[in-house]
Amino acid sequence: MIQTHSQRVQATNTAQMAAALPSESRARAQIDTVPFICAQITGYTALPAPEVNRWLYTWKQANIGSTTRYIFSAPAVEPWYLGDALNVTEAANTTTFVGPGVNPANIPAGFSVKPVAIGMYVLLFPGRREDGSPIWLFAVENAIDGVC
Repeated sequence: MIQTHSQRVQATNTAQMAAALPSESRARAQIDTVPFICAQITGYTALPAPEVNRWLYTWKQANIGSTTRYIFSAPAVEPWYLGDALNVTEAANTTTFVGPGVNPANIPAGFSVKPVAIGMYVLLFPGRREDGSPIWLFAVENAIDGVC
């Protein structure tokens, strides 16, 4: 409850400052209110050693088509609809373990753990690093692929 004149002025100024922000800035400021985003993986980069079988992924937002065509598509590219994400299924990967429970010693010769495929659709959830900075997260099992 606003009780004093200075509290009313502060509330009005805060509302005016928020309204003056560009829509992208307002959307970024509200990242914690976004429960998830449907996205398409657009690329990946291996995380540096000592990480094993872990990648930093890039993504763009995806939409689902009409009720008669359930097709996924990507809207026009805007900075808010692009970003980086981590696959939490890879979080515990080591030389002796690949999430969700594969022993790399049992992977046949010529096969290896692969990053999530470019073009795959995922649900991204907002997360925070230890320093409070935002990071998007998803959970998908990695493929094991190779040549026989």
